[in-house]
Amino acid sequence: MRDFKLPLFWKFVIAIIAIVTVFGSINAYLIWTDVQHALEKESEKRALHFARNLSAQLVNPILTEDYFSAQRILDHFLETDTSLIYAFILRENEVLLHTFQDGFPKSLSKIPFDSTNELSVTLVKNASNPNAIIRDLGIPILNRSLGILRIGISEESIFYDVQKTVFRFWQMVALFLFLGLLGAFFFAYFITKPISAIQAAADALDLRSLKYASNYSITIRTKTLNLFKPPFRAKDEIDMLTDKFNDMITRLNKTYLELEAAQKNLIDSEKLATLGTIASGIAHEINNPISGLLNAIRRIMDKPEQVEQNKKYFRMMKDAATRIEKVVKELLSLSRKQELVIHEFDIVESINNVHLLLNHKINSSKISFETGVGEEARIFYASRQHIEQVIINLVLNSIDVLNESQKSTRRIIIKTHLDGNYTLLTVEDNGSGIEKENLDKIFEPFYTNKPTGKGTGLGLAVTSKIISSHNGKIDVESTYGQGTIFIIKLPAKPV
Repeated sequence: MRDFKLPLFWKFVIAIIAIVTVFGSINAYLIWTDVQHALEKESEKRALHFARNLSAQLVNPILTEDYFSAQRILDHFLETDTSLIYAFILRENEVLLHTFQDGFPKSLSKIPFDSTNELSVTLVKNASNPNAIIRDLGIPILNRSLGILRIGISEESIFYDVQKTVFRFWQMVALFLFLGLLGAFFFAYFITKPISAIQAAADALDLRSLKYASNYSITIRTKTLNLFKPPFRAKDEIDMLTDKFNDMITRLNKTYLELEAAQKNLIDSEKLATLGTIASGIAHEINNPISGLLNAIRRIMDKPEQVEQNKKYFRMMKDAATRIEKVVKELLSLSRKQELVIHEFDIVESINNVHLLLNHKINSSKISFETGVGEEARIFYASRQHIEQVIINLVLNSIDVLNESQKSTRRIIIKTHLDGNYTLLTVEDNGSGIEKENLDKIFEPFYTNKPTGKGTGLGLAVTSKIISSHNGKIDVESTYGQGTIFIIKLPAKPV
C-alpha cells in the first residue's frame, strides 16, 4: 500500500466538500422536484380558472354562430397572460377556431381528450423551442355539446422559477461551504499547531543530550493566535497528549540513564560471551583430535619398537592434525575478509571439477550425481575458486545427510537457470531434510546436526559469507523427511 502525506487541514477540506456536495446535491434534487411539482399544480389551477372563464364567454357566440366575436375573445384571451401560447376549439375532431398565425398544427388535434375528468392535461413540445414544454389543457364547452376548448400554457416560467430557486440554494450552499472551510482552517490550526510542536520536539530529541537537560518539556496554547493570553484555558485531548509527551520525556530520560549504565556492563559481558562461544566451538572440534594425538604419542613412547603399530598411530596422528588444520582454516576463512577476483567462467567446468574431486565419496555412498545446467545460465561472473568451494561445501553436506538417511535411492542434483538479472544455482538432495525450527540456525557458526566428530559447524557459515561477498544471497528450502534445496542467487552480470 502506497503512503503519502496529506495535512489534516486538507483532510478536513476534502471531508467538508464531500459532505456539502452530497447533501447539497440531494437537497437540490428534492427542491427541484418539490418546487416544480408545486408550481405545476398551481399552474394547473390557474389554467383551469382561465379555461372555465373562457369557456363561459364562448358559449353565446358559438350558439349564435358569431364566430367573429368568438375569435376576438380567443385573441384577447392570449393577451391577458404571456404564459398563454395558444387556444383553439375542436368540434367533432374538426378545428372550429384557433389563434395560430401560421396555420393550425395538425398534431395538436390528435391529442386525446380524457372525458372522465373535467380537465384533460397533456404535455407537448413547443415547436418554436424544442427544449420548452407546453401544458395542454382541454375543457368541454357546455358539456361538450358545443365542442372542446384547448389552451396551451408555457412551462418555461416554471422552469426558470425552479432554476432560480435552486440557484439561490446553491448560493447558500457555497456560503456555508466557505464558512465550513474557514472553520476547518481554524480548527485544523488549533489542532495541528500543538501537534506540530510535539512533532518538532520529537524530531529534535537527542537521547544523548537528555541527561544534560534539566527540564526538557514543551508548552502549547499559552497565547491565542500568538497575540494575547486567554483569561482561562479549557484543556482537551491535545493538552492531555502534551502532558503525556512531557511525562514520556521524563521517563525516557530516566530510562536512558539506566540503559547507558547497563550498556557498559553489557558490552563487557557480550565480549566475554562471544569469546566463550568461539572458544567453546574451537575446543569442541579440536579437543577430540588432540586427545587422539596425545593417546597416540603416549602409546608410541610406551612401545617405540612396535613399528607396524606405530605406523597405525602415525596415520591417526596425521588425520587428527589434518582435522585441526581444517577447523583452523575454516575459522580463518569465516573471519577473514574474502579477497575476490571476479571473472567470467563456465560453471559446468567447476561442477565437473567438484565431481572429480568428490567422485570417490559419491560412488562409495552409492549416490546419483545429476546436473541440469541451462545454456543461458552457464556463464558466471564470480570468483571461480570461491564458488567451487561453496559447491564442495554443499555437496559434502548433502553426502553426509544422505549417508545418515535410510533411503535406497539417493541423489544430488545441481542446476542453474536465469531469473531476471540473477543467475540461480541450486544444490538439491533427497535426504532427511531439516526441521522447520532449525532452518534459521543452519548458517550460524558452529551449528550442526551431525554427530560429534562428523562436522565443524562452519561449512554453511563460510558458504554464506562467500555468497554475501559476491553481493548474492543463499536461501534454503527443506521438507523434513523429503529433502533439501540450497538456492544461490548471484548477479548475472558484473556488478
